[in-house]
Amino acid sequence: IVLGGHVKNNKFKGYWRNVAFGCSIAKGGRIFYNGNPKALNDGRYSPICKVLEMEVTLSLSGKGIKCSKKRGLSIDECIAAASSVGGNLRDGKFLIGNWPNAPPGCFIGASDKAIFFSRNSSGYND
Repeated sequence: IVLGGHVKNNKFKGYWRNVAFGCSIAKGGRIFYNGNPKALNDGRYSPICKVLEMEVTLSLSGKGIKCSKKRGLSIDECIAAASSVGGNLRDGKFLIGNWPNAPPGCFIGASDKAIFFSRNSSGYND
């Protein structure tokens, strides 16, 4: 999504023989995650790879809880990191806003595990 891709009908995970293993983007821009380690890319999919190793942890939820400035994620890192700990896109959309009642940066909504990114640096997790 940050690369300009899109998710169709909030479905991007599968087990295919012809799609690159892991995360990839098709020539038309659709994003896929293939769980088949034996898959052979037929050439229509560009793998999306990590440049450096990133370790992510899901912090406890609660009033005032937020990541320290050194541990926060960028918008570009947010979807991958939040997905790796159980977050998901709400209706195929990454929710970016400026909420006063949410922690700054990347977070997962408690009710539906939707992935959010708040640009409000003084936001407070209520």
